[in-house]
Amino acid sequence: LICCNGSDRPRAYDGTTVSVLGQIAAPGACTAALAGAGVGNVNAGTHSYKVTYITTAGETSAGTASNIVTTTAGDGQVNLTAIPVATETWVTQRKVYRTEAGGSTYKLLTTIANNTTTTYADNIADATLGATAPTANTSSGAPSTGSVVATHGNRVFLLDETQKSRLSWCALNNEEDWLTASNAGSVQV
Repeated sequence: LICCNGSDRPRAYDGTTVSVLGQIAAPGACTAALAGAGVGNVNAGTHSYKVTYITTAGETSAGTASNIVTTTAGDGQVNLTAIPVATETWVTQRKVYRTEAGGSTYKLLTTIANNTTTTYADNIADATLGATAPTANTSSGAPSTGSVVATHGNRVFLLDETQKSRLSWCALNNEEDWLTASNAGSVQV
């Protein structure tokens, strides 16, 4: 069931859960472990990691925090394993965020330029970390609002209220995929 009211993001109901149409859930946790490689650049202290998914529309909020790992002056490298991989085919990249030593704010560590790699070796100093992890999920490619919704030929069509007279449609047989260029799209009418 797809619902829209003209002012909020369209919602999908699957019989159990109501979610934002086309929005990908934040990833689960990766696993962090000392690399045992000796001296490294990760500042001594406690660290944890979070992952986000990237689509052409945006980025999910930061996922579940990893376990906490404690680096020392003599063991300053961390191996990440089991980095989550999205089942949605329109996820093109992932970002990994890490806390500074003893901190609680997650900052950008690296961008993984695919949706297949499940490991990463962290040997980056705190001073090199980037932007703060997002708290809002902007991964949906579905129109931001809609006033009319219809289905036809195994697709969902939505009249977008933010861009008057724009008709958008999802991928064939997948009402959650509004981003795959070969299947989904929009047109000014």
